[in-house]
Amino acid sequence: MEKFVLFLILLFGFTLSLFGSEPESKEYGFKPLHQKLRYKEDYFRIYNQWLYADAESIGRNIFFLELAYTLPFDHPLHALTPITNEIQYDRYKNLLMTRVCTLLVQEYINYGYLYMKEHIYFFNKEFKKDYLDGYDIAEFYF
Repeated sequence: MEKFVLFLILLFGFTLSLFGSEPESKEYGFKPLHQKLRYKEDYFRIYNQWLYADAESIGRNIFFLELAYTLPFDHPLHALTPITNEIQYDRYKNLLMTRVCTLLVQEYINYGYLYMKEHIYFFNKEFKKDYLDGYDIAEFYF
C-alpha cells in the first residue's frame, strides 16, 4: 500500500512537470529577439565596446563583425541613416564596409594584445614559457 501511494505521488509530480505551465520570457534572464538577424546592419548594431575587454567579449565582437562583413546590406529604407538617392546609398555601403573592416582589424589587434607582454622583468623567469607561447599567439593575431 505504501509503495502504491509513493508511486501515485511520483506519477502525479511527473505529469505536473510535463503538462505544467510554460515559463514566461522574464524567467529566462534575457530578452528574446522579435525578428531574425539577416543583414549587415543587424550584426553591426550588436557590436559593443567595453572599457576593460576580455577574451570573451573580443571574440564575440569578432564573430559578429565577421558575420556583418559577409552578409548582404538591408533595404535602403532600413539603413542606419536616411538615404534619398543611389549615390548616397553607394557611399553608405562603402562607409559601412570601411567601418566594419576597421573595427574588425582593431578587435584582432586587441585580441593579440591580450597575449603579449610588453615588459619582462628578471623576476618573471618562471613564466618564460608562458610568455613565449603568448608571443606566438599574439603574432598569429597581429
